Amino acid sequence: RRGGRHGCQRGISDVHLKSLSYDYITATYDYQINTLDTRHFPDRGMVFNFSARTSKLQSASLKTDSSKTVIRWTDNSEYSFDRFYTLRGSVDHYFSPAGKLTFSFGGEALFITGTDSVSAQNNFYFLGGVESVNKRSVPMVGFLTNEIPVNNLAGFRTSLDFEFSENFHLNFMANIFAAREVNRDKGFSLLTGVGLGAGYMSIIGPMKIGLMYGNYKREEYFNKIKGYISIGYNF
Repeated sequence: RRGGRHGCQRGISDVHLKSLSYDYITATYDYQINTLDTRHFPDRGMVFNFSARTSKLQSASLKTDSSKTVIRWTDNSEYSFDRFYTLRGSVDHYFSPAGKLTFSFGGEALFITGTDSVSAQNNFYFLGGVESVNKRSVPMVGFLTNEIPVNNLAGFRTSLDFEFSENFHLNFMANIFAAREVNRDKGFSLLTGVGLGAGYMSIIGPMKIGLMYGNYKREEYFNKIKGYISIGYNF
C-alpha cells in the first residue's frame, strides 16, 4: 500500500520538505454480524462490526527543494519502523417495545497503538456526523461529519424512533464519547451530543433533516447548535 503527505515530520522539520511518500504492508481482519430487518429505519435486529489491522512501514521517500532521499527499514535512520496495530469495534441493537416505537442502543471503541513511524502519522479516524460515511468515519450526533480527527475513543449512543405515519419518522438521538485527538499525546476529551430529526423513506432513498447540539470544550470553529440534511443512499 502507498500513501503520501505534505508537511514536516518529526526529525526533518529543519529541511524544506516538499513531499513525502511511503510504502507499507498491511494485513486486515474484518468480522460483521447484521440481523436488521431493514437497512434504513430498522425496527429490530443488531449490527456488530469488528476490525483488526496491523501495518509495518517498509520505506519512505523524502523530497526537498534540492534532493530526494529514500529510507528503508534496513537502514539506520531517525525513523521508527515499528509495527503498529489498529482495533475497532461497534455494536448497535434495535427493538420495538410498542407499536411503531423503536429503541436502539450501542457503542463503539477504537484503539491505535502509538509509534513514530511515518505511516502512523496518517493513521487516524474522524469523529462526527449522524451516520458513518466511510471506513474511517465514526458517527456522533452533535458534530459535523468527520469534524474531529481522533486515534483512540470509546463511547455509548442511543436513539428513539417513532413512525407516526407510513415511511415518515421522528427520532431523538443522544451519545457520549471519550476521545483522544490526534494533536495530543495523553488524556481524553469528553464529548456529548443530542439531536432531534425527521426522516422519510422515499423512492430515491432515505431523506433526513434535523438539528443537533454538541458539547466539546476544545470546539474552536463551529457553533454548538448545528443542522444536518441527507438525501438519498450512501455509496
